[in-house]
Amino acid sequence: MPLDWRKGDQKIVPPPKILEQMDARLADDSCEKIAINVVIV
Repeated sequence: MPLDWRKGDQKIVPPPKILEQMDARLADDSCEKIAINVVIV
């Protein structure tokens, strides 16, 4: 994490490894969620 990061600041987290973790993360309303589209050419 950046040296100036403080608790409560936004951060990028790695993707979940299993579907149950993904479902739990999607159900968590305490985090802001954004959609990222990746195109590989």
